[in-house]
Amino acid sequence: MKAMRGVGAQRNNYLCDRDPETSKHLEPCLYFGRSHQIDHLTDKEARGVLKIGRAKYTRPIFRGRTQSGADFRIYAKIHLYDNDATKVGERISKKLFKFKNFTKESPFVTQGQTELYDIKDEEIEGCILELCKALKCENVDVRAATIYYNDEDSEMIYNKDIDPSTIRGAFRNTLYT
Repeated sequence: MKAMRGVGAQRNNYLCDRDPETSKHLEPCLYFGRSHQIDHLTDKEARGVLKIGRAKYTRPIFRGRTQSGADFRIYAKIHLYDNDATKVGERISKKLFKFKNFTKESPFVTQGQTELYDIKDEEIEGCILELCKALKCENVDVRAATIYYNDEDSEMIYNKDIDPSTIRGAFRNTLYT
C-alpha cells in the first residue's frame, strides 16, 4: 500500500465557505491526522505519529497544527452531530486504542500528549470502523466516516443515509448484524 497523504489545509480551505467558524458551519468530528514536514536540506518528506483528536470545526485544526513549516494533514474523519458526541468519542478512542498509544517515555511524546498513536496507514480504516462500532454501542449517532487518501481522493466508508447493505463489508458486518 502506498503511503497515504491525507487532506491538507489548502484543500480544506478550498472546501470551506467564507465564514467557516460559525454555528451554521459546525462540523463536530473525530479526526485521525499526522504532521508532514519537508527537510529543508534534503528536500525529503517525513511524517509524524498519528493523532486522534476531536473538533467542532476543522479549519482551526490546520491553523493550530500547521506551524513551523509543518503540514498537518487529516487522514480520516468521523462526522458526528454535536460537540458532546466528540467528547464521548475521544474518551472511547483512548480506551479502544490504548494498546497503540505512545507512553510518556516515548521519544515522540515531548509535551505529555496522550492522543498520539502507533497506527499505520493500512490500519486506519479498521480503527475507524471499530470506533464507529463502539460509538454505536454508546448510543452516539455517526453521520458519516470518510478516509482521505490525498488532496484529490477520498472515500466515504459510512453514511447514515445509505442503505447499510451497500456499505463496506467490514462495517456492515460489525454494526448491522
